[in-house]
Amino acid sequence: MNAPNTRPIRIFLIAGEASGDRLGAEIISAAAKLESAQPIEFYGVGGPLMEDAAKPFKIKDFCSIFPIEDIAVMGLAEIIPALPRILRRIRQTVQAIENIQPDIVLSIDCPDFSLRVQKSLNKHRRKKRCSWRTRQIHYVAPTVWAWRPGRARAIAQYLDEILCLFPFEPPYFIKEGLSAHHVGHPAAEIMPAIPSPSSSKSDKKLIGLYLGSRHGEVKTHSALILHAASILRAQAPEYHFVIPSFEKFRDQLAIDLKKYGLSQNAEIITDHTQKQEIMSHIDAAIAVNGTIGLELAMNNIPHISCYKTGWLSYHIARLLVRLNHIHLINILADHGCLMESELIPELIPELIPELIQANANPQSIAQALKNLITNPALVKRQIDTFNMARQALRPPHNAATNAGFIVVDRMLGG
Repeated sequence: MNAPNTRPIRIFLIAGEASGDRLGAEIISAAAKLESAQPIEFYGVGGPLMEDAAKPFKIKDFCSIFPIEDIAVMGLAEIIPALPRILRRIRQTVQAIENIQPDIVLSIDCPDFSLRVQKSLNKHRRKKRCSWRTRQIHYVAPTVWAWRPGRARAIAQYLDEILCLFPFEPPYFIKEGLSAHHVGHPAAEIMPAIPSPSSSKSDKKLIGLYLGSRHGEVKTHSALILHAASILRAQAPEYHFVIPSFEKFRDQLAIDLKKYGLSQNAEIITDHTQKQEIMSHIDAAIAVNGTIGLELAMNNIPHISCYKTGWLSYHIARLLVRLNHIHLINILADHGCLMESELIPELIPELIPELIQANANPQSIAQALKNLITNPALVKRQIDTFNMARQALRPPHNAATNAGFIVVDRMLGG
């Protein structure tokens, strides 16, 4: 009799920024809890959350082959000076995959880097006629519905499967012959925390300030949002602020807080657990547009969204992007994924106020937040919509199924 196959299943993960690091950590945790006949080993590119997720379980520790900060670049124009480094990291990643010969290569979001690795890997394997077989999968579909729709056809030439967060995405890829599945959004599993009695009766208004996860975002938005916070504080002393961020930004944020007179009225939080816990105490938030907007929505936190980038990047994006909105809740409404969304324009132009580029100035941000938090009807409309979005984003198979388990199941051929 042949001995059972005890060779570990090798999975090479590629996550290029903080949001991908969170998704990768969930996948590692889900895989570690599976009762698999074969052990699973993880390799690849990721961040501290992915590394931490592997530690408590009896699987090979995950260790990134280089820091994800090397490839977390914002803006179409800003990427140009970083291009030599990014191209070098692409070659390094492809070489690492060829050396490890994993069973699965799963890239997570960050399409400008991840999909270039997948395409290059496919090309290398065909050219070298490699004997080893790997499934090439991408998690978090690129926004072909927003810009560059031709990417769906191009991606279908080198991927085996794509896993989508949003229910309206799979048809874009299926029509190009690529296996595509809606696996649900991990944020939809968040159940809003119930505020403690003491916090709910407080006269203070705690405002979350989310400045972004990349160096460029924080550099651009820190002064903008903290200035807005100082305006709010001057108008109403009951406003206090919390800044969930990362340790690498703490020193600069402390300087900025002092500059705007907020050192005694704002707290910087960098611990991941504390950042999750603080959401049960936040009354409203100002957030740089991105994944955090959806996380705030799933925690039923009323908020406004803002975003500012370089002049050239903004104008290039305006030419290329086919979107009416940039916040994910507003986009879901635009795609008809939210019930009663046709009633929204009668109330406000968008469910989540979006202040972009020239409109993203301290005065307008402060005024938009004040308009929201002092209007119970607007707050209720947002929270009602957040509950609709939670239903739309849950995995289609079972609303209680963890998205990480579904991704692992898809990877392993389920």
